[in-house]
Parts: sequence; structure tokens; C-alpha cells
Amino acid sequence: RPHWRVDTERKTERERRKKRKKAH
Repeated sequence: RPHWRVDTERKTERERRKKRKKAH
């Protein structure tokens, strides 16, 4: 698993969490 993939996954999770929080 490439490091960039982890970074992307982490970024997606952070964005998703932020969006979820905003939606809430």
C-alpha cells in the first residue's frame, strides 16, 4: 500500500468527517 494512498485515504476521511460535521 503506497504512502500516497494512505494520505489520500486519510484526507478523504478528514474531508468526509468535516462534511458530516457540517451537515450535522
